[in-house]
Amino acid sequence: MFLSGTLSPVVFRDNSLRALAKSARGLLLATVKAFCSNPLAAFGLLFLLVFVVMAIFAPWLAPYNPAAPDLLHRLTPPSYAHWLGTDELGRDMLSRLIYGARLSLTVAVSVVALSFLLGLVLGGLAGYYGR
Repeated sequence: MFLSGTLSPVVFRDNSLRALAKSARGLLLATVKAFCSNPLAAFGLLFLLVFVVMAIFAPWLAPYNPAAPDLLHRLTPPSYAHWLGTDELGRDMLSRLIYGARLSLTVAVSVVALSFLLGLVLGGLAGYYGR
């Protein structure tokens, strides 16, 4: 930013932008320390990350087609071939669980995005018109 009539840049004496960046970095560090000090929160974050990675890489992680029936292997208990067993139509339960994570995350992200946009519009209108 330049002062009118001169070509010298404006210098902030308190370095407010640098202080803001330093405080944001400190906040991030404090958040990471808080997660690491609470084992239950760390486990929840790890579980969420595994869930997201599993949903993203579902086509490569699922051992079988989740919709393909196999009537010869219906209602089999967990085994080496089917880690979580099969359902009444012979579909692999692990594959269905992995693909279900993908659908669940898609719905969750869509609902949060829609709520955010609706709240942003309503909040903006309420702030503009007051009361």
